[in-house]
Amino acid sequence: MGGMNRYFNPFLKVALGAGAVVGGAYVLSRIKDKRDSETRLERVEQIVEQILTPAETRTEPDAAKATEE
Repeated sequence: MGGMNRYFNPFLKVALGAGAVVGGAYVLSRIKDKRDSETRLERVEQIVEQILTPAETRTEPDAAKATEE
């Protein structure tokens, strides 16, 4: 029985270490995806706001150029 434990213990440590690395990478990937999604959502909200805001009340340089012409 002692011989089996000699091989099983290092294998278990390697398997647990690999699982921790894969699990950590997955968690970090999900956090990054969430941040990217929030950034895209904010950008879409800005675009919708720009579309719904009349050109006369915009404070952006492009809108100022459009009202000057």
